[in-house]
Amino acid sequence: MLILVSALLSGLLATWISIWYYRREQVRQAKIAVFQQLLGNRYVLLPAPHDPAARVAFASAVNQIAIVFHDCDPALSALRAFHEAIVEPSASPDLRNKRLLELFKSLAKHLNVKTEILGENFFLQAFSVGQPALPPDFQLQALRWQDGKVIITGLVRFGAEGQWMPLLLPTELAQNVGCAFLELAAIGREREDQLRSMNAAIEVGTMSQDFLQRLARRRAANA
Repeated sequence: MLILVSALLSGLLATWISIWYYRREQVRQAKIAVFQQLLGNRYVLLPAPHDPAARVAFASAVNQIAIVFHDCDPALSALRAFHEAIVEPSASPDLRNKRLLELFKSLAKHLNVKTEILGENFFLQAFSVGQPALPPDFQLQALRWQDGKVIITGLVRFGAEGQWMPLLLPTELAQNVGCAFLELAAIGREREDQLRSMNAAIEVGTMSQDFLQRLARRRAANA
């Protein structure tokens, strides 16, 4: 009887240990996945064009930390400090970077991921192998009447080694596009502090009627 009970307890203990280890490994893998997603998409912090999906993935990883690392007080404290720096308009970019670095380091320490040899700048100075978009280069030549419209003629190329291509641009379209860029530049200057915050963006579509009204006033002033 004693042998039967011992065997039964041993089996139950082995099963419990297996379940405990499996669940623990699942939790760790979930944490690793969030950390990987966070570091893998941190290049969205670069002041350069990037895939919008990467920005979404980075923000999603940050938001998941509160759940996945709920059992790690240092990680949650670092997350709260980072969040406070993001939502506080008066917080400087240096403070936001410092709080993000502390967040990265707390997650790495909790997961026992050895990153010391890489240095602190590795976390914030992300890199991307993608080539930045080259600004266009113009050679404006003349104004002429064509198809009932005044046309700007010239040449345009992209990059110093790009091929020059003919440019035929109606002045009305040039004025509308120019006004749109000027108004966006003005809004950018007005909201510079907001945009400077970590991973911040203002979608043009969300500006709605306010942007359209400003654009109409600028077009009228330049008519």
